Amino acid sequence: AIKEMIANRSETIIIYLRTRKHCETLVEQLQLEGIAARYLHGGSTNKPQLIDEWQSGRYPIMVATSAFGMGIDQSNVRQVIHHTLPESIENYYQETGRAGRDGKPSRCLGFYSEKDVKSYARRFKDLNEGERQRASQLLESMHDFVLSGTCRRAFVLRYFGEKVEHNSCLENN
Repeated sequence: AIKEMIANRSETIIIYLRTRKHCETLVEQLQLEGIAARYLHGGSTNKPQLIDEWQSGRYPIMVATSAFGMGIDQSNVRQVIHHTLPESIENYYQETGRAGRDGKPSRCLGFYSEKDVKSYARRFKDLNEGERQRASQLLESMHDFVLSGTCRRAFVLRYFGEKVEHNSCLENN
């Protein structure tokens, strides 16, 4: 199914997943399909080489956990795909903001499963009451976001307290 999501496999693409294991598994699947991809997560060795190969276009598809991208300045990312639900709207905003920094058209795709929400919620049991409450609020906002059915841009702007002067989603359809 991921094969169909990648419109042009020579474009620079980031696919976000929640866990290291999921990143590694997806890259194995892509490589079996003949798609040039690498993964990058907190346990990756040779990170500078991986980043260099991705930025040079040798492996244009990077499958990564949410930590990837901090300090990466790659202007020509054409697609950002959230294969699993981001933990918060803040994460979503930061990660999708990596697409189209050069001003050219880019796509952001997101996939949602109720299983993602339950998986995050299970991790909350180890948090103290204040942390659990904050994590639950962030997850609830993200859940509202994916179920809203409204313009994603307008939803995010309102979330951060911005006034939506016009609905660019409607203008760009």
